[in-house]
Amino acid sequence: MTETYHADVLVLGGGLSGYSAALRARKAGAEVMLLSAGAGASPNVNGFCAWTDGREESLNFLKRMALEAGRGINRQKLLEAGLRNSAHAYQDLAAYGVPIRFDKGRTMATPNGPITCGYRTDEELGKCALPILRQAAQAQGIILLSGHVYAPLVQNGQIRGAIAVSEGIRHTILARSVVLAMGGLGRLFPSSTYPGDVSGAAAAFALAAGASVGDMEFLSYEPAVLCGLEQVGSMPLPTALYSKGCVLVNGLGERFMKTRYGIEERDMKKRGPLNKEWLAACIQREIREGRGTPNGGVWYDCRDVDWGEIERFTLKTARLQAAGVDLKTTPVEVRPQPHSHMGGVVVDETCMTDIGGLFACGEAVCGFYGAGRLAGFGGTSAVSLGDIAGASAARYAKTVGSILGGNVPQILRKARFSSPQEQVAIMKQAFPLYKQADALQEGISRLRKTQSNEMLDGDDPDTFAQAAAATLSLAVLLAADMRWESRGCFLREDYPTENPDHVHSIHFSLDSNGQLRANS
Repeated sequence: MTETYHADVLVLGGGLSGYSAALRARKAGAEVMLLSAGAGASPNVNGFCAWTDGREESLNFLKRMALEAGRGINRQKLLEAGLRNSAHAYQDLAAYGVPIRFDKGRTMATPNGPITCGYRTDEELGKCALPILRQAAQAQGIILLSGHVYAPLVQNGQIRGAIAVSEGIRHTILARSVVLAMGGLGRLFPSSTYPGDVSGAAAAFALAAGASVGDMEFLSYEPAVLCGLEQVGSMPLPTALYSKGCVLVNGLGERFMKTRYGIEERDMKKRGPLNKEWLAACIQREIREGRGTPNGGVWYDCRDVDWGEIERFTLKTARLQAAGVDLKTTPVEVRPQPHSHMGGVVVDETCMTDIGGLFACGEAVCGFYGAGRLAGFGGTSAVSLGDIAGASAARYAKTVGSILGGNVPQILRKARFSSPQEQVAIMKQAFPLYKQADALQEGISRLRKTQSNEMLDGDDPDTFAQAAAATLSLAVLLAADMRWESRGCFLREDYPTENPDHVHSIHFSLDSNGQLRANS
């Protein structure tokens, strides 16, 4: 059975970035449809960094901090556009009824005095905002459809919609423009903090449509992710609590950050914008060198933290308490796990790709973070870039005449695919926190060898997803093998320092045979 829909703007993704884009496009007068398989990582977004005071010097300070964290890999026009628009995004959230306020805890010292540079709600921003934004979307006539997208419709190099499936029904959605807001690569990486509906679909869709992806090698690790508590799963614990008295202890009972690395946990911010990446590397070294805890982590100890500070993180404390764990009295085991991908779809400052009518926002894009993400910038890329993408997509849709549809491109369908089990096992071995040339090259070889000799054929979303996962995993490993250095969140054991010749992004697209080609 097949159903056909029409829209000016099709938004793919139901998190903060998707709803921000959809509502902005609707506000601009577009007929909008939003297709989603879930909320992605948005429920865990605590708040977002923003340009709050209107002073150019504050904007420039935030930009400098982001560029320092990004180690020269940021797309600067995109970064500035997102920061400039962040105040506007705040106003939109407040207008829809989200109880958002200044985040007094997100204050930065500048040469001209402190600036408050963020917003939050009393509980996790994403958890609070999503129901409100969903209700606003319904009230404004945005069509909401639950389902999975698996292929673009392209005609004469222009996007014309998408093919999706929902409850066994195949949907042809014809649209004048499409916004990708489905998050990062997520489940390509084993044992990550990502929810199951963040699968790399945005990057795969973009590649299939003929667009480029970039910065695929940059994966940030959350330093303190629960391990050994199956009923809670891979939940990251707040790094904000280090400044409130939380300490880390290895399996030998040592406060190792103080004794081995010469810094108190409460002073980690002095390490600069990439303090989380450095902390993750230190914890991983303790584990690798045999000083870990029984479940392969270190102890996260909040017994000296004021309970009011812990209680701010309502979603996390509720999940722990349901499992019988009280952070006030009980240390828990944590270890670094993949948390946020810096790469994705290549876009300009209007969030448009190099394919006419195709836009992307949130963690689906590359270039906003560069080689490392500042705390709070995940929320910024969602709400602010979502707002930009929605406005741009609505503007573009007005330039398009009648929608004629088109054929599903035969690009990713020409790619061979691996089974999910093989792909995940290969990534686990080839792409740990510390990378090495031998493991990367072996992973590339294994991934290519384990790909099926059968070509994809027909409109099967499952096999399309497998081809997408194999293609994206190969892009990650190829980019990592090409970067002979350590930069930001990307660490190579065989190249431990930055190489000035590598201050650039690596972009990939697909050739007519479905093979990855490096564009830069």
